[in-house]
Amino acid sequence: MVRGYSGQIQSCVDISAKTHPDLYGRVAIAWTVEGGVVHDPEIVDSTVRDPELEQCMVRAVGRMHFPGTVNATVTSVPWSVQAGH
Repeated sequence: MVRGYSGQIQSCVDISAKTHPDLYGRVAIAWTVEGGVVHDPEIVDSTVRDPELEQCMVRAVGRMHFPGTVNATVTSVPWSVQAGH
């Protein structure tokens, strides 16, 4: 289900890459899902050193929706980020 939102994450990377052409690293985000709605997404690990990219990714995760019966704690989902990919 998370893969369905990869375009939103990639949009964040593409925006950041315009000002950081050497962008490279990994961002891990954790969140909870209650009734299909994402709550409290937060960065748990990052090597990109780009707060704007990280916050864009957190906002993208916050917009994710899951089937209404889903309740879960997602401890960490890592995304590899690289300019031009």
